[in-house]
Amino acid sequence: MSELFSGDVLFRNAILGGLGVVLLCSLVGIYLVLRRLVLIGVALPQASAAGVAAVFWITGHGHSGSAQTHAFALAGSLVATFGALALLVLGQRRGRSPAEWGVGALFAISSAATILLVAINPAGDMEMASLLRGELLTIGDGDLRLLGFALVGVAALFFLFRRDLLLSSFDPEFARTLGRDPVHYDLLLHGLIGGVIALGVMTAGPLVVFGFLVLPALAALRAAPGLVSAFAISAALASLSFVGGFWISYRADLPAGPVCVAVAAVCWGLVTLAMRLRVRRRAAS
Repeated sequence: MSELFSGDVLFRNAILGGLGVVLLCSLVGIYLVLRRLVLIGVALPQASAAGVAAVFWITGHGHSGSAQTHAFALAGSLVATFGALALLVLGQRRGRSPAEWGVGALFAISSAATILLVAINPAGDMEMASLLRGELLTIGDGDLRLLGFALVGVAALFFLFRRDLLLSSFDPEFARTLGRDPVHYDLLLHGLIGGVIALGVMTAGPLVVFGFLVLPALAALRAAPGLVSAFAISAALASLSFVGGFWISYRADLPAGPVCVAVAAVCWGLVTLAMRLRVRRRAAS
C-alpha cells in the first residue's frame, strides 16, 4: 500500500479523486435507497456517459485529451444528466405513467446513444473501454481541486439542510405544516444527485458511480442503528472498498473501477450475512 502513496502524482490524484467520488456517492446513495430511487441511479450515469461520449466525438479527443477537453466533457456530462433528470421529474409530476417506464426508456436510449457515439469516434474502441471502467489515472490537478470543492459543497449542503431534506422526503405533509415547501427541498436533493453523478461519471465512469451509489448504502442501512450512523458507515465502507480495490487492481494489473465495485459488493455481502446471523442468534436465544 505504501507504493501507492509514495508521492507519485499519478496515483495520488487517482486515489484522492476516486475517494472523493465514492464518498459523494455514498452520501447521496442513502437518500436514493431510502426514497426508492435506485433505478434513477442506474439511468442517470448512463445519460451522463452519453453526454461525455458526445463531447469526445465532437472534439475528436478522449479521456487522454487536454484540460480544455475535460472541461467540455464535464459540461456535456452536466447538461445530459440534468436534462435527463428534468425529464424524469416532470414525468413523475404529471403522473400519467409509472416512473419505471420513463427510467427504463431513458436507460435504453442513453445506452444506445453512448455506444453509437463511441462507435463513430475515431478512437472508439479505446473510448468504450475508458467509459466503462473509468479513467482514474487521467485525473489532473484541476479535476482534483474541482472534486474537493464539490465534496465540501455537498457535505455542507447536506449538513445545513439535513433535517429539511429528511422531513420533506419522508413526511411532506408535516413539512408543509411547519412552513417548509417539500418541492424546494426535492429540487435541492435532485440537484445534488445530478451534480454528484455528472462529476463522478466524468471522473470514475458510470459503473463506479452506480456501484457506490447503491452498495455501501445498502450495507449501511442494514447494519446501522440510526440514520446518522448510516451515513457514517456508508462513507467508511465506500472508502475502505475503494482503497482496498485500488490496491488489488494495482497488484493484479486489473482495471481499478470494476475491482473497487467488486470489493464493495463483497463488503455488502459480508454485512448482510453478519446481520442475518445476528437475527438468528437473537431468535434462538
